[in-house]
Amino acid sequence: LKKIYDGWKSGDSNAAAQFNLLAAQERRNKIPAQMPAGVSVANKTGELADVENDAGIIYNTQNDLILVFRSRFCPEYHSGAEPADLRLLSAVGKAAGEVVYRD
Repeated sequence: LKKIYDGWKSGDSNAAAQFNLLAAQERRNKIPAQMPAGVSVANKTGELADVENDAGIIYNTQNDLILVFRSRFCPEYHSGAEPADLRLLSAVGKAAGEVVYRD
């Protein structure tokens, strides 16, 4: 992610294409779920039977941050409930977004 971010910031067209793929992510229920207004996320999610992952670049015009979240052994998947790890992941994303949004 850092190479993509650095390349995107420096105008590298290949890095920009990769960044744009991340920014087009449609699953917004993890890191981006509770982002404050004015903060954007370019991320890639991943799921398995009992795993929730998300890696993203949180950015705005003032600050940027790379965040990677991995969890496993989520027993809630088998009960049909929203996994606690997913709630934690979006809360961590919100906190990171608030840090990025600070003046």
